[in-house]
Amino acid sequence: MPCHSNEGFTISRRALEKAFSQTQRRGITVRGLLVTSPGNPVGNVIDPDTFRSLFDFARDKHIHLVSDEVYAASVYNGSFVSASQILSSGEYDHNLVHIIYGLSKDFGIAGLRVGILYTANEKVLSASRNLTRFCGVSSHTQRLLVFLLRDKVFIKSYLDENKKRLHDRYNAVVEGLQKAGISCAESNGGLYCWVDFRSLLMSNNSDGEKELWKRLLYEAKLNTTPGIACHCSEPGWFRLCFANIDEESVDTVFTRLGLLIRRIK
Repeated sequence: MPCHSNEGFTISRRALEKAFSQTQRRGITVRGLLVTSPGNPVGNVIDPDTFRSLFDFARDKHIHLVSDEVYAASVYNGSFVSASQILSSGEYDHNLVHIIYGLSKDFGIAGLRVGILYTANEKVLSASRNLTRFCGVSSHTQRLLVFLLRDKVFIKSYLDENKKRLHDRYNAVVEGLQKAGISCAESNGGLYCWVDFRSLLMSNNSDGEKELWKRLLYEAKLNTTPGIACHCSEPGWFRLCFANIDEESVDTVFTRLGLLIRRIK
């Protein structure tokens, strides 16, 4: 389901209906709606009204709603809204709503491969239990996580500091982009920003985007994710991750980017 820049890459009921109808015409049966908040690659949080619209859509179509909230504790501007908060109203069928989370993003421990499923659906739980027989979390990992998560003082301190650093880094990246004459979509969560490089395209299509991606990688030495890899329908949007670089590296990024922009223009 493509979301467009003129709508801030937000989900709308109109876009959902269009995608649903197109899928049906292709003879495909829709079983569920999967959403991520904060979104990836944009980094926007789904607000309560939009979430209710998603719940209403899933209920009207008799499909499941899966909410991926893996960046829930990395919201650095505003507040995070969980699907569980909407579900608690009692207006919706608990058996059709499933929430997934993991420790790889907020806690930076992707190597432990720990995921969490929250659902009241017994069939989904049964299927999940069968799967975990082949990919269970090791007892060593479980022991480490119990030790970590039991320290509530540390967890709060860590998450607060993480949000602050993400916010500071996001502001630094936005400022650097603005000085370079480049804009990005408004974000308030996640580890990345969605950058508008459309003005640098030699041709306004996927080939132009691939060529720019190569120049960013091989000339500017900047490893970004092109929009085509994120199924973006508008060529020229790139995901730029900023959570794994220090302040000095941010300056280096925009020095290299500035040189490339001057060569292109």
